[in-house]
Amino acid sequence: MKWFKKVSSTKPDDKEITIEITLEEHVLKKYREHISYNWKSGTKNKRIYQIYRILPIFLGAFLTFVTAISSTEYISSNQILRTTFAIGTPLLVVLLTISNELFKLSGWGENWRDHITTMFQLEKALDDYLASPPTQRDQRKELEKINNIALQATKKFFKRIPLADEKTSDKAKISEDTESNTGIPEP
Repeated sequence: MKWFKKVSSTKPDDKEITIEITLEEHVLKKYREHISYNWKSGTKNKRIYQIYRILPIFLGAFLTFVTAISSTEYISSNQILRTTFAIGTPLLVVLLTISNELFKLSGWGENWRDHITTMFQLEKALDDYLASPPTQRDQRKELEKINNIALQATKKFFKRIPLADEKTSDKAKISEDTESNTGIPEP
């Protein structure tokens, strides 16, 4: 069964073109897109998570060093250095506090874990799909499965945001009572 997908160009003068692909190709493409997205996002979140885990350690150590050195005779006898350290030390405390709070609020560690978990769920679903005989594959159900996995991951993310407004999230709630979650018109 052929399925037609319209593709629009980003240029205003270009015309819309129609590409003919099979539903099977579309399912495999969706799997690849979602797996790739989750891998890239998970990797990015892991790097940010690692930076924010290490940053407070270095800032704290540097703050201790600055505090210790500011009480030395050399610093206290020099008016410019004494003023610099008197202003700089509280600024370092502010930076340390901000980095700690950003780390707590952001949830980069949880985002990293959730992206990787979602990626493995999608890979398992893709393996199950490819292991089944081609005559027994139901592409519509498979697309619904892909979209449901992505939707569940999105809902987990928004539940975790500490600053999320319940009124806003109620308006943005996606109904789970829809007939189909595939994005493909019923025949």
